[in-house]
Amino acid sequence: ELDCDHPSFSPDGARIVFSSNRGFQEARKTRPELLQLHVVKIADGSMRAVTRGDALNVTPEWGSDGFIYFASNRDKSFDIFRVSAPP
Repeated sequence: ELDCDHPSFSPDGARIVFSSNRGFQEARKTRPELLQLHVVKIADGSMRAVTRGDALNVTPEWGSDGFIYFASNRDKSFDIFRVSAPP
C-alpha cells in the first residue's frame, strides 16, 4: 500500500509533483520513514522520481520560477530545498 500526498500542479498545468513512499520496502524502511518526490505528466501518465535517498521529502510546491520547493530531513533536520523539475 502506497501513500501519495501534497500534489502541486506545474505553472503550465501539464505536470503534478507529489510526495510518495514508493520503494519503502526495497529501502527496508517502514511506510512513514521514506517519502520521495515524483512528477507525473498529465498527458501520458509517465512518472519520474525527482528525489532519491532515504530522507523524508515532503510538501512539494511548484514555484513560478519552474523549480520544485520542498521540505526535507536529508541533513537530519528539516530544511527547505529546491530541485529542478524534469522536462
